[in-house]
Amino acid sequence: ALATCYIEQSESVRREVLSVVPQSTLAGCRLLCSADSNCLATLLNDAGDACVLLGAPITAPAPDTCSAPFTCHAKSEINCVDIPQGPIADGYAPGECSAPSDVVGDLKIDGTIQPCDIQSTYLNRVVIDAILHDGTHIVLENYYIALAIWDYEIGSWYITLTDVPDKF
Repeated sequence: ALATCYIEQSESVRREVLSVVPQSTLAGCRLLCSADSNCLATLLNDAGDACVLLGAPITAPAPDTCSAPFTCHAKSEINCVDIPQGPIADGYAPGECSAPSDVVGDLKIDGTIQPCDIQSTYLNRVVIDAILHDGTHIVLENYYIALAIWDYEIGSWYITLTDVPDKF
């Protein structure tokens, strides 16, 4: 079981808004929330382009208002289970200079697929225009110095970079 997870739940009590950050995936929101000890829940806005990091519930009602129920993903340390590995292209949001086809290969299995029948001693699963934690994009490739790995806690693929100074 995981140490921290996010449980989807409907709430009607307002929460403190810690920040609104450009982001296009729920996995990115979870990553940002995990990095902030004050963040207790998160949600992706209706437009799907910003992550709202939420703090503690605000128990004092606002005058003359009624809070509408909303769905958020609350941080939890109870009953956490691994998030099953999904295809790397799930939730892929192309950037200005890319398209969904820029993710090459059947990427359901971590670390095993060769794109375009390329024979190599390395994995070479290519991911173009990956989304960084802050919502910006970078061109990355699953190669011997940059491996695509599934994170069972946040439910997302990530690229880990290996320092290989003698290769350049």
